[in-house]
Amino acid sequence: WSEEMALILFIWSIYFGATAAIRRHQHLRLEIVLDKVKPRTRLVLDLLGNFFFVLFNCIIMLGVMPLVKRLFGAGTATAVLGIPKWINYVMLPAMFVLMIFRLIQDSVNLVRNFREKASGGQKPEAAR
Repeated sequence: WSEEMALILFIWSIYFGATAAIRRHQHLRLEIVLDKVKPRTRLVLDLLGNFFFVLFNCIIMLGVMPLVKRLFGAGTATAVLGIPKWINYVMLPAMFVLMIFRLIQDSVNLVRNFREKASGGQKPEAAR
């Protein structure tokens, strides 16, 4: 039973780690290129990267959802622990939704930080 549980938790930890990497800006990027461009261009490239990452997550989620639905309807369970398989697989769409949420947060923060730097570090009157 411990091997089965370890495998399930290992897979879950990968997706939690992917979500955490978005928050910490630790996903694979070409920093050498981004460091050589103007701040406005970097913002555009970062936002474009986030957009494609969101698009990728949506495509994967659309592919996984029918599998989760099929497993839920079939009522199959893991071999040793007897955990319904859909519980293991529902983690995937949940983590992709969380990654999308984090990417949107990151995009908003990128734009906000760019505007603050462009205005000399002062916040607009409405935000005070």
